[in-house]
Amino acid sequence: MRFGAEARTNLSRNIELVGTVGATYATQAYMDAFFSVTPAQSAASVAGLPVFDADAGIKDIYVGLNATMPLSESWTLRLGAKYSHLVGDAADSPVVETSSQWSGGIGLTWKLPAR
Repeated sequence: MRFGAEARTNLSRNIELVGTVGATYATQAYMDAFFSVTPAQSAASVAGLPVFDADAGIKDIYVGLNATMPLSESWTLRLGAKYSHLVGDAADSPVVETSSQWSGGIGLTWKLPAR
């Protein structure tokens, strides 16, 4: 579950920017699936991962920026970037190489012209 805030602004008549900041809460099931290491997984690990039991809680804090740019009546370009920083048990997990997480995307949408 994510919680946070966002701010919208029009950079120009055709470009809308949306900035976001917040945190992600992860359930016990999520933390176990992605960050815990069971005794069986530890024993089978070629890397020698230690047993680790991740608890539910705040998984990360994040900041993001999205841009929407209409190209025509039907086509819209969408761009997005986000930085997340893992915290707590997520950051301490032996399966995590770095607590810095970057993501980005680009999309092109099309809608039927108005009649």
